[in-house]
Amino acid sequence: MKKFYAFVVAMLMVGSLAYAQSSVTFQVDMTGQTIDPNGVHIAGNFQAAAGFPGDWQPGTTAMTQVGTTNIYELAVTIPNGNYQFKFINGNDWPFAEGVPALAQVSLGLGFDGGNDNRYITVDGTTVMSPVMYGGTAPASKELVTMVVDMSQETALDDTIS
Repeated sequence: MKKFYAFVVAMLMVGSLAYAQSSVTFQVDMTGQTIDPNGVHIAGNFQAAAGFPGDWQPGTTAMTQVGTTNIYELAVTIPNGNYQFKFINGNDWPFAEGVPALAQVSLGLGFDGGNDNRYITVDGTTVMSPVMYGGTAPASKELVTMVVDMSQETALDDTIS
């Protein structure tokens, strides 16, 4: 009987790991933007998991200004995984940011490519650095993508240093 109880406890622990939840803080820097009277919002495929009425609802997930800065944030708890989202200066789609190509969803994350959504991979507590609204990186920073052609090399593993 003890083995049965140990088995049940082990299965419950494994099951809870499959549904691991993480705290995520989304942040956007609205420097240079005139804030819409309806506020700054975020929409994405994380909203329902975070307890909002549904995914991709532009007016339901308001962000909060951090003190007197130009940073707006939203903290949620969601299951680990890959998510897409957009910031909205207002509460409807015509006010959604245009996301530059370098910051858009990439193939290989389990998403269909070719859209202009931002993405985030959640696998533990995450505080996103404030990205410029409609930009690719935090203020005064640049997003850099490095590509290395390893086709002529024999690698022992998938790590390049």
